[in-house]
Amino acid sequence: EFKNLEKLDAQIKSFKVGPNPYTWFTIETLEDSWQNLMDVIQDRDEDLEQELRRQEDNEALRKLFAKHAIEFSGWLSATRSALVEGTGTLEAQLEATKGMYTEVLRKKTALKNIEDLGARMEEALILDNKYTEHSTVGLAQQWDQLEQLGMRMQHNLEQQIQAKNTTGVSEEQLKDFNETFRYFDKDNSDRLE
Repeated sequence: EFKNLEKLDAQIKSFKVGPNPYTWFTIETLEDSWQNLMDVIQDRDEDLEQELRRQEDNEALRKLFAKHAIEFSGWLSATRSALVEGTGTLEAQLEATKGMYTEVLRKKTALKNIEDLGARMEEALILDNKYTEHSTVGLAQQWDQLEQLGMRMQHNLEQQIQAKNTTGVSEEQLKDFNETFRYFDKDNSDRLE
């Protein structure tokens, strides 16, 4: 496009005529304007490319957070169910509960990784995540509740074992008591209110 103007200018100058009285534009001013326009276009292209990379990085971060959050949430649910639905003798339940509680404590590192991903998302000003409904705060609260449940379950089982050993209450009677308690504990808070 600009090359055509340069050719036209060269052709006009070959006629040895004076400056054009109908415009103040010269080939030099047009050339400056054209170069400025090309610089602006190049800057804009670079900005758009940088924004595209930022958006792609943000999308990858959303997906990574969602993957870890969904896996962790599934583990939280499965572990909670396993803790609440203990089977076998009281002693076997206590050992299983201790094992699960140890696993809960170990999973704190997975929660820390999710919290780090959440912090990276906040730094990148990512305020939404269409890949998951989970949040760092929600998962941390669920982990805290699971840790407390594990401690309470251990304490309750230890008390039941002690009561069985000192009072002569049979394990069958304690099992009936637990089933009755779970029936009335509608919100699974391990408390009757």
